[in-house]
Amino acid sequence: MKRLLPAVLLCVPALTAQPISLGVKLGAPLNDAFDTLADPGELLRSETKRYTIGPTFELHLPFRLSVEVDALYKQANFSSFQQLADSVVTASSSVNSWEVPVLLKYRFSGGLIRPFVDTGVSFNTLTGVSEIRDFFRVPGIRERVGDQPVFEDSYRSGFVLGGGIEVRVPFLRISPEIRYTRWGFKNYRDIRGLLDSSDDQTEFLLGITF
Repeated sequence: MKRLLPAVLLCVPALTAQPISLGVKLGAPLNDAFDTLADPGELLRSETKRYTIGPTFELHLPFRLSVEVDALYKQANFSSFQQLADSVVTASSSVNSWEVPVLLKYRFSGGLIRPFVDTGVSFNTLTGVSEIRDFFRVPGIRERVGDQPVFEDSYRSGFVLGGGIEVRVPFLRISPEIRYTRWGFKNYRDIRGLLDSSDDQTEFLLGITF
């Protein structure tokens, strides 16, 4: 056993020097996907799900550079409550978000613990936006009046800047990172101006690659 451990440690640099890495990204958004404005007649609430997950691919280049491409999924919800003269209206919507960041990464050292920065662009698409409105015209009686889309599927792109550390362990790279995205434009907006997509996105990500 004592002879085996040094041999495994000597193999780590060779195993982690492969030109291509595959793995998974796990994480959580640190801010909401929606910006909401107060309205005396309607209460709007953003409910971003605190998880991000998806596959990651990395092509290693000379001079401690690499190109990383991710496919990250997250979900965000919002809900509203409105009191009318003779009824109460509630609505809830869910948004499925896919992001594909294409990043250039630079590592500052070649040891087992390597700080890095990355930058590039990200492409985002939203699908599955739906709204359910319920009217409570008589106390205790619930009448569902429809299930209809709120926004069409939409696309946008943005600038990405991130940084973290990469820790090498046998057969794996573990990379915690804080990543910031500035979207170039809003991909949806409520016509009343009470709800729209956030221009800024910050999230924590943990990469596990082989």
